[in-house]
Amino acid sequence: THVAVTMDGRQGILYVNGHAVAVNNSINLLPSDTGATKNNFGKSQFSADAYFNGQLDSVKINSRTLSIGEITAPTLSITQPTAGTLYSGGNNLAFAGVATDYSDALLAPAAFAWAGEFHHDGFTDPFLGPLIGVTNGTMPIPTTGPASTNVFYRLNLRVTDTNGNQESTFVDVLPRIGALNLATVPPGLQLSLDGSGQIAPTSVVAVAGMTRSLSAPAPQSLAGSNYNFV
Repeated sequence: THVAVTMDGRQGILYVNGHAVAVNNSINLLPSDTGATKNNFGKSQFSADAYFNGQLDSVKINSRTLSIGEITAPTLSITQPTAGTLYSGGNNLAFAGVATDYSDALLAPAAFAWAGEFHHDGFTDPFLGPLIGVTNGTMPIPTTGPASTNVFYRLNLRVTDTNGNQESTFVDVLPRIGALNLATVPPGLQLSLDGSGQIAPTSVVAVAGMTRSLSAPAPQSLAGSNYNFV
């Protein structure tokens, strides 16, 4: 049996298995108003009262009043990739998640739906899925794409329990950034990186693992001499 009580300082509602069974509209007390009071689960403040004749598990206390939708919504988390994970081109990015219904029963793989997005310079492209019916997997990161470092992957997870209640979350995976150091002999000659002209020596920030196109216009003149790339 799932029991929930909400109190907002004006109204108290008792829910049993997701249904409101009692309402008190004269609540003028918040839990925070009671001060430093010892509270027990399954035991009264008064020794004459009997103990609770049953078992309790998965007790949750919230710092605000939840709606019925929030009370009955599934609980989920993305366990992979973890916060702070960085990607490089050519990597296989592992993803995994876990979810329970409002009574803390584990949800089956059929409840899971994954989708991935690639964000770059204010644009969003679909990347993965929707992938339904799995709790984990991998997605390959390509080695080609925009030269910008203003990019990241967003992995979305939505779960639906057997009663149709849904909840969703996401995690962003940022790129690992490196530097491309470009040089010529002698210094001062031109190079072309992905079609963009550069005067060497120079350094360009880049997403690690990405394939880039480097060339040198020829011939070039510098200080009265002509140079070809070799």
